[in-house]
Amino acid sequence: MRKKEANNRGFTIGELLTVLGIVLTVVFLLQPFVRQTTEKVDRAGCISNLRGIGRAMFIYAREHRKQFPLTIKTLYEEEYLADAGILDCPATKKTGTLDDPEYIYTPGLSATDPSDTELIKDFEGNHSGVCGILTVDGTVFWQENSDK
Repeated sequence: MRKKEANNRGFTIGELLTVLGIVLTVVFLLQPFVRQTTEKVDRAGCISNLRGIGRAMFIYAREHRKQFPLTIKTLYEEEYLADAGILDCPATKKTGTLDDPEYIYTPGLSATDPSDTELIKDFEGNHSGVCGILTVDGTVFWQENSDK
């Protein structure tokens, strides 16, 4: 009767390098999809911010003879906005604040202005190739940047 040979259950360096190569290839191939998904999530957050600011604007206008506030900061100071973080676009590294929001507001408008007038919009460059816009009638949409 022969003795059973020792069964080595380890991996060879060649097998480990092969698996590592396959994993790195898959990660490399999935990178564009992950980037695209991240961009869509950021856009959704931005649209949500614009809608939230818009709701606060319209509540303010209803209580102030259809006039929008002079600044976005007024919405927070008069407690129409509960969180100043809504002024921060999720797509940028910079943090928007009450004194330096990441959205451009057009002061001096009222709820009686033409419905397609831009009330608030993203800074061009917050998102690649597009800009989020909130109009006087409450519509939020994406528009291609003018530099494209």
